Amino acid sequence: MSRGMATANDATSLAEIRQAAEQGDAEAQFNLAEMSYRGKIVPRNYTSAANWFKKAAEQGYAAAQNMLGAMYASGQGVSKDSQQAAIWYQKAAEQGVLEAQTNLGFLYANAEGDLKNEASAYAWYSLAANHGYENAIQGRDLAAEHLTSEQRIQAIIYAAELQARIDNR
Repeated sequence: MSRGMATANDATSLAEIRQAAEQGDAEAQFNLAEMSYRGKIVPRNYTSAANWFKKAAEQGYAAAQNMLGAMYASGQGVSKDSQQAAIWYQKAAEQGVLEAQTNLGFLYANAEGDLKNEASAYAWYSLAANHGYENAIQGRDLAAEHLTSEQRIQAIIYAAELQARIDNR
């Protein structure tokens, strides 16, 4: 495909993906959502993307859960809702998705009101940072600046508990 022009093969692939998605295939739902989100083969449509991501996310598809969280965090295709973003990010983060762990850390570090929690931010950032995820390392270090020594120790313990839960899935 060149210059964003769809080909006959793209149309065939799209029809196959759409059919599988409509039949409940989570991977196809995710792929269709990605196409809508990025404007690949189909016109960009955040509402459609959110709907397809949600269908895949509800089936436990971790990448879709992370993307749905991002859409709620930014208000793309859905009403902006930090609580919903946290729910979907956490589902993906608990499946070991490093980007979701980082996104959840960012959300907790930058939220307003009851959702703001620097210790939780530190813990989630730490999980991804321990795997070398660069954005998480920076986020963890920034979150640490807002914690007392005691809070940091508690956050480290919480991170270890989270990692154990993830490992035991």
